Amino acid sequence: MTRKTMQGWERASEDVEIPGEGMTLDAYVAAIRVSPLFADEVVRHLHRKKLIWMSVRRGHARIFPASHRPARGRPPAVDVKLPVLIDPRLFGLFTDVGPAAVNIAVLKSNTPSGGWMDQPQLQAEIRRSIAVEAGNVMAVFRRFMDANAIQVGLVRKFLWLVFPAVMPIVIETQPELEQGDAPLAKKLIPVPKRVAANLPDEERVFSYIQKAGPAGIAAYEIVRTTAGVLKRERVEEVGTMLEQGGLIFSAMARTSDRGRKGLRYFAAEFGEPQVGSDGRVLPKLGVVT
Repeated sequence: MTRKTMQGWERASEDVEIPGEGMTLDAYVAAIRVSPLFADEVVRHLHRKKLIWMSVRRGHARIFPASHRPARGRPPAVDVKLPVLIDPRLFGLFTDVGPAAVNIAVLKSNTPSGGWMDQPQLQAEIRRSIAVEAGNVMAVFRRFMDANAIQVGLVRKFLWLVFPAVMPIVIETQPELEQGDAPLAKKLIPVPKRVAANLPDEERVFSYIQKAGPAGIAAYEIVRTTAGVLKRERVEEVGTMLEQGGLIFSAMARTSDRGRKGLRYFAAEFGEPQVGSDGRVLPKLGVVT
C-alpha cells in the first residue's frame, strides 16, 4: 500500500468513536469505509501506529480504543466474548450418537448398487444392521431428552446439522427423529402375549407362533411363557407335528448378532424364513416386523 493510502486510513480512524466494549473487526472496517479485503492489513497498521488497540483471543479479533493500551510493555489480550452458538450439552449427544452414525454410513456404503435383486441376502443383512443402529440412535436420543430439559426440536435440528447424510436413513425406521417440534411419543412397555390356558397343546403352541409375527419365536420362549407347563420336549413334539402339517416352518437361527443359534418357529402365513450366513433371521422385503 502507498503512504497516501495508509494516511487515509489514519484520518478515517480519527472520525470513528470506538465504544469501551470494543468492536468486531468487520464492524470497525465498515465504520472507516475500507474494503473487507484489506481488513487485516488496515487494523494491523493502525495498531502499530497506536491509533487503536487490536486484541486477538482464540483467533477472533476485537478493536478497542487506543486508551486501553497500558503505558509499558506488551498489553495483555482482552477476553473476546463469543456468542454461544450451540448448547454445550449437545456436544455430549454428538459423542454418544457418533459411533452409531458412523456405522450406518459405512453400512450404507457397503450396500450393493445393482438394485434389489443384487445380492438380496446381503442387502437384507445390511438393512437389519442399519435398523439396529438407527434404534441405538433413538435410544441415545431418548436418554438425552430424559436427562436434559431442552427443546426437542433443537436437539433434532442439531442431529440433522451434524449428521446430514445419516439422518435421512435413520428416519426410515425412526420417524420420530424427523425435524420439527413434535413431542416424542411415550415409550410403550411391552406386554406379554397371553394365550388362553385351557387350549390344547397344539393350538396353544400355534397361537404363540402366530402372535410372534415374521420374527418367529424360539422354543425356549414358549416354555418360559407357559411357566413350564409345556416342557421343552412337548414343545418340540408339537412343533414337529405343526411343521409336518404345513402350518409352520422351523429353523436353527437367532434374532441378534450375538448368542447361540436355537430352534425357532415361524408361522407359514409369513412365508419361509430367511436365515443369514451368521444365523440371524433376515427381514423380508415389504414386511414390517
